[in-house]
Amino acid sequence: MLNVLRRSANSIFIKLLLIFIALTFLVWGVESYVNSRNQLPVVQADGWSIGPQEFSETYEEEFQRLRERSGGALDKKTAEMLGLKQRVVTSLINRHLILKAGRDLRLTVAPSVLRQRIESTPAFQLDGKFDKDRYMLLLRNNRMGAPEFERQLAADIVSDQIRRTVTTPTVVPKAMVNDILRMENEKRLVELVSIDPASLEGDIHPSNEELEAFLKKNQARFMTKTKVKLQYALLNVDSVRDAVQVSDAEIQEFYTEHAKEYRKEETRKVRHLLARIDEKTDATTADEKIRKAQSRLKAGESFEKVAKELSDDASAAQGGELGEFGRGVMVPEFEKVAFALEAGKVSDPVQTEYGVHLIRVDGITPAEAKPLEKVTPEIRGRIVEQKAKDLVFDRSSTFDDQLAASGDLKTISNDLNLRFKETEFLTQDDKNLSGIEQEAKFLEAAFGTTKGTLSSLIELPNAQFVALKVMDRQEPAPKTLEQSKDELLQACKAEKAKETSLQVMKDVIKAMGEGKSLEALQSMHAKLQISTPPAFLREGQEKEPGPRIRDTAFKLHPTKPNHPEILEEDGRLIALRLNKIQDATPEELAKAEKESLLKIEQMLGQEQLIAYLNSLWTHANIKINQEVLDRL
Repeated sequence: MLNVLRRSANSIFIKLLLIFIALTFLVWGVESYVNSRNQLPVVQADGWSIGPQEFSETYEEEFQRLRERSGGALDKKTAEMLGLKQRVVTSLINRHLILKAGRDLRLTVAPSVLRQRIESTPAFQLDGKFDKDRYMLLLRNNRMGAPEFERQLAADIVSDQIRRTVTTPTVVPKAMVNDILRMENEKRLVELVSIDPASLEGDIHPSNEELEAFLKKNQARFMTKTKVKLQYALLNVDSVRDAVQVSDAEIQEFYTEHAKEYRKEETRKVRHLLARIDEKTDATTADEKIRKAQSRLKAGESFEKVAKELSDDASAAQGGELGEFGRGVMVPEFEKVAFALEAGKVSDPVQTEYGVHLIRVDGITPAEAKPLEKVTPEIRGRIVEQKAKDLVFDRSSTFDDQLAASGDLKTISNDLNLRFKETEFLTQDDKNLSGIEQEAKFLEAAFGTTKGTLSSLIELPNAQFVALKVMDRQEPAPKTLEQSKDELLQACKAEKAKETSLQVMKDVIKAMGEGKSLEALQSMHAKLQISTPPAFLREGQEKEPGPRIRDTAFKLHPTKPNHPEILEEDGRLIALRLNKIQDATPEELAKAEKESLLKIEQMLGQEQLIAYLNSLWTHANIKINQEVLDRL
């Protein structure tokens, strides 16, 4: 069902933020209710099944969404490696289990609730109101009838209601809240002794003999770079754009679907006079000020003058002028009156959370839609671009077939109108790399392919496909002392400085364990630095100290205050000693209680949902047909 909303949401909905490496989503809103009866199901359970069509549609929807989120970098092979198939199967099973629970509980959705949900969906609205013609048009464009859509929407509402009910904890134990509050608001005071190895490098001067020995020991670090000379053929929108045709009907349909993009909403230029209501001024006093202002206005004084003298708002100096604005800017009570007034009229008193207002509309700029003929070139270009991308994906199959048949990139490029290029020798970090040559997948194929070998077809972001052939290849070779002297000298100095710093810090930690003072510790080496940062929380917002120091500090106890190992953070080597544990004050605990309670409720809610789903899985007799899944 959500396919309809997503496909029509380019300028209406803020797209969902997805971080692909997590992939811990639940597909609550996508389902096909028609499984192919002529095919084996992907999943079979008591009372329901998931067919290949439902799985494929859901998988493709999730893949395309994640692909878009990755800027086009995600391909099917990578998605497979990251387990997208299994996660989609799990998500669909979870959805079906909840829908089955809803049926068992005889849960239904009232027609009025369903109608309200549809009419409040922005995708189906025009000028902020439900538009039936737009509703039917979007359904037709997604090859769906109203009854089918509404059945699926009702199922979404039921499953969402069950999920909300399950994730709402009934009681949060007071003891748990208190323990978490104390733990989260407890602070640590520490003593830090640190050294930056880089600060020692200026005093280190290796001889040529030492450099020769260092090079021999670390020869693998000092090698020339792999170089390749390539041929490649690129299929992109430039290859197919001339073949794209756009009809007037398509332009009209696009214009209708994206009407809000081509419409400037009504704006109003407004002044106001505010009698503020706050702890110092009650409603009676504010009303008296408003009545006084009304009397002066009726006597013929200008609104600007009265506002300057009586208004409590910062706009008083400008005669109450608020400038020109559209809907959705002011608080609802103010907006309703401002957009109902005629130009030049002054409103009756209007009360908002800020106090009591008198409002005057100085000017009205009516809503205006850009005529179709003015935006036709823009719309044509957008349609051409999308069609070209679709055509690229279609033509990529022909590209792949010709690669298998001939492998001659120049001939294939001529046949399919591809961009063909022959390069000079390149390295992976070559400054002359341009365009797709800088893409990680391109470089991976270029430097992972043997000389004389043709790569497979590579999918790149933004509807691009490329195939390449390594014409020549130069493998890494050991550098001589002269070739690598500058970087060799730096690496040798850095290693010696690190070795010296480690020994200094081992001595510091030993001295810490003996109870030496900070002054005594600092005297152990000229480059040592001492710091005692302010008391900090386990997960505080302070930039200092860093995460490793923070985590370590909260593992220490006053009976064993010294951390026995050297920490490393931002290039510095650090020794840490716990100075004091600082408990939260009653005032701090009271302030944090409300926020902590919400977090605990959310945590318990997720645990309840997981337990509920596990229970449903246990009793559902679920069987996953891995052979069918592998074929899809």
